[in-house]
Amino acid sequence: RHEITAYTAIASAGDPPVPLPRMLFADPALPLIVLTMMPGSPLGPDRYPVSPLPPAHLDWLLDAAGLLHGWHHPALRAISADTDYDAQFQALPADLFSPGEPGALAAEADRLTRRIGTQLEHGDAHPGNAMVLPGAPLALIDLELLAHRLPGYDLAVLWTITGPDPALRSRIIDRIGPGQRQAAFWLNAILVTGREILSHRRNAPTPMHHTRLARLLTDLQHARAHIRQILM
Repeated sequence: RHEITAYTAIASAGDPPVPLPRMLFADPALPLIVLTMMPGSPLGPDRYPVSPLPPAHLDWLLDAAGLLHGWHHPALRAISADTDYDAQFQALPADLFSPGEPGALAAEADRLTRRIGTQLEHGDAHPGNAMVLPGAPLALIDLELLAHRLPGYDLAVLWTITGPDPALRSRIIDRIGPGQRQAAFWLNAILVTGREILSHRRNAPTPMHHTRLARLLTDLQHARAHIRQILM
């Protein structure tokens, strides 16, 4: 139903700056949604790339996400804001944080939302949700998590899934922007890595499960350290 609302708003806003599927039919009561098919191939087959993304592919995805982030139209206000930060941080595993830390992180996220606002964020901008179309810019699909969030959420997703490759991560960091957007990015990184850790704990192990979980835990500590440094 959220996705139906998103596609309805997109249709009212006119041509998007990045190719997106179009909604052909929807029934919120079922719920059911029918979308156009994007006639291309995914930028990558996996949420977590087995091999590092080519830098050019990462730049394509960053550019596509950036176009979405900069899209403003009154009709897009119908797409909900995902800004209940207290509930979001409290939903993460308590053993990952010190006592009182989730509440403090949520308070900082609320403060930043009042200071710098929100922007449209895809919410799951990994290579499998980006389509290479013949003769067209990179398209984004799967708008289930599309919402207005603190800037940097999609960058945090990409920072998390690209792994520890310093060259790729530096390309992502370069897109954050100055000032309080840095703090917003690291708060988003804590949210994203915490959610990925929770997902890995709940799901059946895969061959890469333990290695990836260890890396996610390291990334979470890295993001927490950045927030502490920024807030000092």
